[in-house]
Amino acid sequence: MKLPSLREMLEAGVHYGHTRGHSQPGSRSFIFTLRDNVYVIDLEKTTKKLQEAIEFLNNLAEEDKIILFVGTKKQSKELLEKIAKFFNMPYITNRWTGGMLTNFETLLLNLKRLEELDKYIESEDFEKLTKKEKNRFKENSQRLHQILDGVKGLKRLPDAIFIVDPAKENIALQEANKLNIPVIALCDTNSDPSKIDYPIFANDDSQKSLSLILNAILNNLTSKVKKTSEKKNAKSRAN
Repeated sequence: MKLPSLREMLEAGVHYGHTRGHSQPGSRSFIFTLRDNVYVIDLEKTTKKLQEAIEFLNNLAEEDKIILFVGTKKQSKELLEKIAKFFNMPYITNRWTGGMLTNFETLLLNLKRLEELDKYIESEDFEKLTKKEKNRFKENSQRLHQILDGVKGLKRLPDAIFIVDPAKENIALQEANKLNIPVIALCDTNSDPSKIDYPIFANDDSQKSLSLILNAILNNLTSKVKKTSEKKNAKSRAN
């Protein structure tokens, strides 16, 4: 497994945490020191936890388990979606809607509603509507697509959830905890690691830091997982 070196992480600013006043007490075991009132993350512990998280993700993917990827901050959206698609896994990168996990039946109903709405927009009956009515249906469809596109293939609750910035995605974290769904998270010192099964402490505000860690995950997929993903993607394209 090839992981970023300490030098690469330092250059990307992975070690920069939050100020003392904006950090969680539970994060202190992952902190190296306090400098100018800003916590410095212990990168050796980050490396260890990153390795554990990658091994766990690989095991899940090899066993054909479902991993839901969640991260709505602009610095990570594009790369997180790329990783999810590579795994052929569901993802949320626009907005988390409360109850997506704890009220899963409603999510399934919304997915069915979106499918029926898209079919209706393509039908002859739709063409008989006024311009105003058409626009109303199209706007509703666009809104649902923005929220649900990443989870269209989700038929059951995920076996694990990967979160970028659990402090921001606190509702997703709470729902996963309530349902005992394992959580892998890329988190900063403002997160409570006691609620996360695989916490990877890193600067989650810097695009360079996020890219370095997320690319390490993507690049360390085992060949078996890559082959499984390629088979799934080929099957999806055939369908």
